[in-house]
Amino acid sequence: MPARPARTDVEDAILDLLRAGLPALKQLGSLPLGLHDRAALDVRDSAVWVYYAGGEPLDGAGDNESLSGHLQQEQWTFAVLCLAKRYRGARDGAGAACELLEAVVGILAGASPCDLPLSKGPDRLLPLPEGCGVVGYEILFTCDTIMQRLE
Repeated sequence: MPARPARTDVEDAILDLLRAGLPALKQLGSLPLGLHDRAALDVRDSAVWVYYAGGEPLDGAGDNESLSGHLQQEQWTFAVLCLAKRYRGARDGAGAACELLEAVVGILAGASPCDLPLSKGPDRLLPLPEGCGVVGYEILFTCDTIMQRLE
């Protein structure tokens, strides 16, 4: 069985896909703390931030008889934040953030970073601090992997 990629490898591959698809975007990178990072809302025009949001065993993975007893199926979730700030106000910012969301979905839905196909999960409007001037959306993408269980 080939070695599975690390979570950071998948995150880096997601960032590479986004850089290729959004070459004009200046603020695009990893944000390990998500919105808890002070840099998250330091948006000059538009920004896309990516972070690993967590993982969990797939339902019934422990009972999967097709896998050896030392292997377990797991689902990893990566969050993509699409943020925009516009001089003319929140309405223009919301439109720009929504355009980013659509572009990101077009780039990542069905892509296979590190040979792990991504599935689009939910997306939502972010509850950002009033008066920050930034409007944003969060999109979740998941991929399934097999990890070795520690016995």
